[in-house]
Parts: sequence; C-alpha cells; structure tokens
Amino acid sequence: MQKNIKSLSITLKSHLRYSSPVIHCLLLLILTYALFHQNFYHDWSIDDFGVLVNNPDTKSLSGFFNDTRPGRPLREITFLLDFFFFGNNPFGYHFQQLFWHGLNAILIYVLARKLFSRSLPAFLGALIFLVHPLNVEVVANISNRKDSLSLAFSIFSVLVYGWAYQSQKSRRLMLFFCSVIFYLIACQAKQNALLVPFLWLVYEYRFISPDQRLLARLSPIKSLMTLFGLGCLAYVWKLVSIGGIRELQLNAWEIISRANYYPKPDLTDYIHLLLKSWGTMIPKIIWPVNLAPAYAIPAPDTWVEFPVALSIITIIAVITFLFHSGKQQNSNVFFALVWCLAFWLPVSNLWPSAMLTADRYWYAILPGLIFLFLHATQKAVEIYHKTSVTLITCICLFFAFLSFQQSQRWSNNAVLWEHALAVNPDCSVSNHNMGITLYLNGKPREAIEYLNKTLSLSPYDKKCYYNMYLIFTKLGQHSLAQEALEKSRRPPPWKSH
Repeated sequence: MQKNIKSLSITLKSHLRYSSPVIHCLLLLILTYALFHQNFYHDWSIDDFGVLVNNPDTKSLSGFFNDTRPGRPLREITFLLDFFFFGNNPFGYHFQQLFWHGLNAILIYVLARKLFSRSLPAFLGALIFLVHPLNVEVVANISNRKDSLSLAFSIFSVLVYGWAYQSQKSRRLMLFFCSVIFYLIACQAKQNALLVPFLWLVYEYRFISPDQRLLARLSPIKSLMTLFGLGCLAYVWKLVSIGGIRELQLNAWEIISRANYYPKPDLTDYIHLLLKSWGTMIPKIIWPVNLAPAYAIPAPDTWVEFPVALSIITIIAVITFLFHSGKQQNSNVFFALVWCLAFWLPVSNLWPSAMLTADRYWYAILPGLIFLFLHATQKAVEIYHKTSVTLITCICLFFAFLSFQQSQRWSNNAVLWEHALAVNPDCSVSNHNMGITLYLNGKPREAIEYLNKTLSLSPYDKKCYYNMYLIFTKLGQHSLAQEALEKSRRPPPWKSH
C-alpha cells in the first residue's frame, strides 16, 4: 500500500512540475483569459449583427435547419450553445470565443513538441501565437469564430492522423477515419481548411518511415511538382467553367474596386495590386502596429515599390527553401512552409474572391511561421539558453502589450472605426462603416459626411448609395433619397459592357 501511494505521489509530481506539459497547457489557457479579459465588456461589432444578433439560424435548432444564412454551420452550432445560456448578451459569448483561441495555442504547443521534441521551445512558440496582435481580430470579433474553429479542427485532424501511425493496426483505420472527420468539420467552419490533406502528406515526410507511408509515395519534390500541376489544372478548369478570361477579369475588377482603384481592365493591374497587398501585410508579422479591421491598398506606382518587391523576394525565398528543405530528411522547414502555403493559398486571392487583405487571414498561417521561427532559433536557444529565452519572453511581452491595446479598440463599433480611420483615413470600407455606426447611433447628418467620403473614394459602392437612400428618407429629403436609390441600381462600368 505504501509503495502504491509513493508511486502515485511520484507520478503526480512528474505531471505537475514546472516543465510539465499539463502545467504549460493550463498556463496557456489561463493567460488567454487574463490577456483578453476586457473582451467580456465589449459590445457587438462589425458582422456580429448580421451573422449572429439578427440571424435566426443561431437562435434555435429549427432556425438552424432552416438555414436562412448558409455558409458556416459549425460556427452557428457554437452560437446556438451561447444563445441558450446567454441570450443576446455579448458578455457570455466571449467565454467560448476565448476558449477556442486558448485551445489553439495548446494544440500548437502539442504539435510543436512533436516537431522539436522539447517542451520549452514549444511553449514559447504557442505563447507567441497566443499574444500576437494579428490574432486580435479573430479573438475580439465574435463573428470571426469561424477562423479559430477551423484552425482547431485542422490541427486535430493532423494530430489524429499522426496518432494513427502510433496506434495498433486494429485502431489505425478508425483514427484515419476520425482525422478525415475532423478535416470535414474544419471545412464546415471555414473553407480555408480545404488543403489540410497536404499537411497529412508532409506529416508523413516528417515523421513516418518510407515503408509505412500511406500518402507520401513519391519524393517531396515530386509530390510538390505533382500538386502544383494538379493545382494549375484545377485553376484552368475553373476558368473555363465560369466563362474564360472575361469572367476572371470581372472578378478581379470587383476586388480592385474595393481598393478604390480604377485602372484599365487589365489582369496585370490586379496582379500588381495583389503583390502590393501581400507585401503590405508581411512586415506586420514582425512589427504588428497600426492594425485595423480594413485596409486601403493604394495603387502601386512601380514594380520596384517596396511592398511589391518584398512580395517578389518572399515568393522566390519560399520556393528556394521549399525545394531545398524538400531534399532533406525529416525537415521541420518543409513541414512549416507547406503549412503556411496550405492556409495561405485559399485566402491569397490568386483567384479573386475576397478582400485583398485582413488581419484574420493570418490566424491559421501564423503557426507555420512560428514553427519556422522555432527552427531558426533552435541552436541559439541551446547554446545561449538564458539569453534566448529572455529575448523571446520580451517579444511575447511586447506583443501582449500591443494585443491588449488593440483589443481595447474593439470595445464598440464607434471606437473601432474611429481607430481604423486614424490608421487609414482613405479607406472606403472604414468610412462607410463609420457612417453606418453614426446613423445607428442617431446621428444621420454626421453619417452623411462619412458616406459622401466613401463615395468620393469608391463611386460605385451600391451599398453606400442604398444606405444614403435610407438616411435621406429618414431626414425627409426625398429628392436626394430617390437619386441615391437610382445610383444604387446603377451597374459599375466593368459590368456595363
């Protein structure tokens, strides 16, 4: 009996010592709620009203199955749980919002321990993810829960795929099946999880011996070339299916118009602008200041403009390191780069479909970048342990300070859009949303000023004209209201030919 008690005591001590993974995971979750505790007192913001507050799909199971707002079923299921306990009080929704962010930090910690075989670097990497200011948009804005859900189930899928290889053959098939289920669930949160099977592939290259691999039958380089070829075929197939270059050009013009940029209808202009949008965001990974929920990317003047050149250099560097690391055995760099690409491609706008750039696009990409950082600093941490850990801790503290500040700006829409306009006063999206916020706060005349600024920047914004129509109608200015209504029905020039 005494031996059993002593054995249990030793086991508990080993699990609860400072460097224990259990302690690390609990600490990450506690730090999540500590850093973002102010979020509990925030009001609804941005898309919360359409996605959640006024969405019948999130109020009951019958509403959910009616599916009046299709697209993100997993997110809506989590909102049903929140609504059951908290109704329409945003305070309660942040409990689950913060849980998913903290869980993602824990899952990154688990995966990083697998990659680097050490707890401390894995914990520091997870901590960087937890406190990085680029993640504040996902953490603070409840409607962006789709990003944290998608990442959580994507990592679950990768981890379970790896556990399948470590299990007995009788359980292996079941775990592979569970990995596929987690992947499908991640896609129901957000479609940026579409390429997660690529991570199964690189997991095999990193951890599984060649004779046991299920997917990685070819060499990493041959697999990359095969996937690139299939991607090109898929792009051409989609191009043909929508009607050719003409339709692709119209999609590109839609994106260009959101950037307040009206050049000749040339795809080259779109590519130029796309490169600038990527290059604008890359420095924010290292120096995440002046963050906002929307950005206006001015038209680039030349191909050697800094953001454009930075994008081109980054593309060359990624391709070079990808092929170099692909020739190495069990490469963390190859795993990390493919991770970044798998989550970047769906939001890259190589197929024009979304906003040019947003902070939330980096949420799922950041773990791959953190794995690269941990690999790059691995030797320094081993040789100069105390100095390296101190420096990384200082970086985390700096990021935590910025995240705390950035989180305060999400307290309500008025504060948020005022900050966004301070960052970029010529952003039509920010001006439009500030106008709507003022209108809803009972200040229609002030709202008109911001909506006029929006139209000076984006003269074909149908939503803005329609909101002008509503405001002028409320003010009793019926002639101006009718004029705004007619302009809201006017097709933009790229659709009038």
